[in-house]
Amino acid sequence: MAKTINNYFHLFSDCIPVKGYLRTVIIDFNEKTYFFIPNVLNDVLSSLSKSDIKFVKKKFNNEFDAEIDGFCNNLILQNKGFYSPTKFNFPPLNKEWVMPYKISNIVLNLNINLNYNALPDFETDCLGIYINEYNEKTINEINSIIKKIKHNTLQFFITFKISNINLKSIIKAFSKLSHVHLLFVNKNCTEIIGGVVVTYNHLENFINRDNLTINLKLYTESQKHNTYYNRKLFIGTKGEIKNSTEAPKIFGNINDLNQTDNILKIINSIEFQKYWFINKDLIDVCKQCEFRHMCVDNRLPVQRNNKEWFMETECNYNPYITKWQGEEGYKTLTECGITSNQDGFKINRKKLNAINKKLLGND
Repeated sequence: MAKTINNYFHLFSDCIPVKGYLRTVIIDFNEKTYFFIPNVLNDVLSSLSKSDIKFVKKKFNNEFDAEIDGFCNNLILQNKGFYSPTKFNFPPLNKEWVMPYKISNIVLNLNINLNYNALPDFETDCLGIYINEYNEKTINEINSIIKKIKHNTLQFFITFKISNINLKSIIKAFSKLSHVHLLFVNKNCTEIIGGVVVTYNHLENFINRDNLTINLKLYTESQKHNTYYNRKLFIGTKGEIKNSTEAPKIFGNINDLNQTDNILKIINSIEFQKYWFINKDLIDVCKQCEFRHMCVDNRLPVQRNNKEWFMETECNYNPYITKWQGEEGYKTLTECGITSNQDGFKINRKKLNAINKKLLGND
């Protein structure tokens, strides 16, 4: 191994550390994987990104020279970083999010009696359609909508029990179909049918380990936007126009629109875009979670004041003890001495530290 004195260590630009309350996750966008390091080692990485290794070792009073060398060498062996004689000429990852579409996701709760002609000729990333019954009229209506909306991918949310024959017929009929969500079942599993991902799920809560997404597009969007509500349009079964099915405010009815420009005026309004910019770094608990840039969260953020936001329901993951619901040792935020509500955010650190000490076996 080459001498590291007066050299610099760099993570590859597609390996991004995200610091949480107890640990840091390093996301490898090239290999689509992630792994954890202690927060103290994230602090070392942060120092190494600005200063040479000799200076960083001195910063820690040279007490951890061997550990720092071992840490860097291990990252090199894992193909996550490299040594260099200079800290220059290695630009960081571009975190700018670029989206050519005004609306990137359109979700329609299909009703053949609605006036979908009021929709403009949208171009969008994804078109999601809730299918409430299956017959020839349903298929014809979906085809007419697809002609109106140009989309890259198509997803169906089927709310009734459907036979395997009809399911396979739907999959075969739509070439851009990428996912089918079957919402009538009381189980969680996934299979591939005809090249389409079929998920059996109630979708009551999006957040679980299996739904964490290692995607550069999602990561860059999450820097300034809410990855669930941003640029989403929802049309309900009665024609109600909303930002999403979870958002409470209704902005009109598609049957009352006689010009396609009218819905664009709604979309361009500040009120319609209210949740688009409420990213995880603005929300209690989420902003201290290491998974915040891999997570699509359908919970509705609640505003406490001009700058603070919180969630009224708990996530399935508790970042203060690094435990998922169902894991041994899992406790709720309340059980950990953490409160997040309209009155404010507080951590009982004495109680939390005692719990973590016990979980780590140091009690």
